[in-house]
Amino acid sequence: MPPAATWIHLSDLHRGARGETRDWPVVRDAFARDLDRMARLVGAPDLVLFTGDLAFKGAEDEYAQVEALFDWLDSKLGKRPIYAVPGNHDMARPEEDWRFSWLFSEDANARAARADMLQRDPGPIAAFFEGYQRFAERRLALPGLATGLLPGDTRVSLDLSGFKLGLLGLNSAWRQYKGGDFQGHVGVDPHQVHALLPDGADAFRDAHHLTLLLQHHPPDWMGDRAQWMSHVATAGHVVLFGHMHANRAEVHRAESNEDRPMVQARSLCGLERYGTAREDRRFGYRWGRAEVVDLGADGLRTRVRTWSRTLVEGGRWRFVHPNAAEYEEAEGMRLVDVRLPEHLRPAPRPPAVQAPEGTPSAPSEGAELTRDQRYDVLVKLLPAQFNDVVVRSGAPMAMFSAREAPLAERAWEVASWVDNQPRETRERFDGLLRAKAGGLFE
Repeated sequence: MPPAATWIHLSDLHRGARGETRDWPVVRDAFARDLDRMARLVGAPDLVLFTGDLAFKGAEDEYAQVEALFDWLDSKLGKRPIYAVPGNHDMARPEEDWRFSWLFSEDANARAARADMLQRDPGPIAAFFEGYQRFAERRLALPGLATGLLPGDTRVSLDLSGFKLGLLGLNSAWRQYKGGDFQGHVGVDPHQVHALLPDGADAFRDAHHLTLLLQHHPPDWMGDRAQWMSHVATAGHVVLFGHMHANRAEVHRAESNEDRPMVQARSLCGLERYGTAREDRRFGYRWGRAEVVDLGADGLRTRVRTWSRTLVEGGRWRFVHPNAAEYEEAEGMRLVDVRLPEHLRPAPRPPAVQAPEGTPSAPSEGAELTRDQRYDVLVKLLPAQFNDVVVRSGAPMAMFSAREAPLAERAWEVASWVDNQPRETRERFDGLLRAKAGGLFE
């Protein structure tokens, strides 16, 4: 099986907020059911990512509630790496003081003062995040985790069964020291990136099949968006964020041949304007998956996809594929195909040994299977193996869910569907079938 990684993207938990205890038990049940369903569709998650606002006011008792959620996730998913960045609700805001006004300002003097502070003495700003920092030291201390200038500035490299995943987390909330509208007045200073990546962003990206950059705020909240795009966003292949309580995935390209995917997750269970006529419950979350694919003449790439999950209220609350999404649920939204660095590409396979004339043989490892060969193997698989191959290949969900149909009938339907797909899909299916079937080709 080619190297791959699957993750869950959560954001804006707001543990400790008013009204949370009313909805969370119902949301949690719907979330648990959807985790099971999506794991069958996408694959079991390898890790969980949080893009900020885990707590509501950055208080110690709120992080105790976050830890309880982490314990629940561990019981549901099994022990998985959890990686997070702080949001503006993870700050213990200071009493309003004019001496902090330089955090808000966008003039050149204020920008220079902030850069100087970060390099000389970030302690006064780091103090806003003491609660988050203590929590992170208890629950987010992954092996090999490196820290940067501010709480929440971290990097780590994970090896997920051969898939090299780089994670870069950046604190984008440190300037939001009071209430009010901070759109255009928050940001990530380039020095935060430089401190975490002393060898440069290119070296970090090229050490991995994929690098994900996490922050709390979306790009259009950055004070200097052009600088953020050139000095910060380029450190990751894909940028993940939250804050706006909306699911949104976009791919940007401006005067460039390089795609810049941006993925925003809804709040899992964070209320806006609780107890008012304008109370807002836009709950949701996301899944993501990256896997190495062979694009023929274009070579090996890491293909990254995302799935949006939206909570629908009713007699029984449930998470669903959103109606506005213009991609099939079984397929996911394709974000980018990342070129593999040379050192991560497998060595060329040796040429196949020619079988003596007249000797029957199984198809060689790289040869494309015929429809009959695919059918002959599919009918010999166990139902769970059959369903796994179908789901991972991107075949229509009806072929997976029609459990009442005889296996032979479903196998022929799948084999015929594959036979009419583009070469890339056929090769991917054959690879999945070989990996699952093992000795059935002998």
